[in-house]
Amino acid sequence: MTGAITGVALYVPIIASSGIFAMRRVEKGIDAMEDNPVYGTANLFIAGGQTLKGINAAHDLMNATNSVSAAEKFKHLDKTVKGVTSTNRVMRFFGKVFKFISENVNGVICAASVVKVLGSDDKADAAVREILGLGCMFTCEGAAKRVLGMPMTVVNANGVKEQVLREALYKKSPFIQKQIAAIDDLIAQTKLYDKISKSSIHSGAKGLIFVLASIAGYKIGSKLAEWALGSKENKNSKSKKAKISKHTKRVIVAPQAQNPQTVQNPQTVQNPQTPQNMQIPRHADLHQAA
Repeated sequence: MTGAITGVALYVPIIASSGIFAMRRVEKGIDAMEDNPVYGTANLFIAGGQTLKGINAAHDLMNATNSVSAAEKFKHLDKTVKGVTSTNRVMRFFGKVFKFISENVNGVICAASVVKVLGSDDKADAAVREILGLGCMFTCEGAAKRVLGMPMTVVNANGVKEQVLREALYKKSPFIQKQIAAIDDLIAQTKLYDKISKSSIHSGAKGLIFVLASIAGYKIGSKLAEWALGSKENKNSKSKKAKISKHTKRVIVAPQAQNPQTVQNPQTVQNPQTPQNMQIPRHADLHQAA
């Protein structure tokens, strides 16, 4: 019984999280097909790798829980898949690709983000968003793994990879333990534990919380990117306005140039109706003429 409980704790979180991640990747890949087909295809391949990871975990769970009927079904399925891949080169190629992705999911996700950046119109903007988004996502995932006690892959003394449980930090908190006990009491009242074991529900909840932590991390990174890019745009806008204002202050309106021929001496005012060479007779000259 102890081996079955350990197997559930080891593999159910992987099955739950891999299934949810695969569905999200399929949705993201389909949405990206129109604008960036390469990035969309990469997401579909990642979904395939995550699906294979969940299937492998389910196979290991059946072996750990000594489920003979389920183990026989998986054995038959595995035999069928190997038979197809051995005769079909295309299936063999996809099998190798999905196997590689299932063992290197985070690295492939980073590569897909590079493809997304290269296919974007504003590469600098997209790079900032992806770096902050993935950075916060991986940080939250790492924290969730330690807090929840998620399984991890190690290499034993014989050089074989195996799954082991981390030490769950939440078990050291009396407050969290009290809340979990209260939730257990509520679930027990619904008689759900009569159909599904408590360890299965706890392990499935771990997988779900891990997925939520991953999504929340990416959202936080995206918000930080928007804030950083928005601050940069506002700063550039203010800088441009300051330059324009400074330039307009330096502009001096030059006085209109006067024609030197039309400049008049204020002492000699001429009647515009009289010719320029005609002199106006003085009052004394008028008397002499009379």
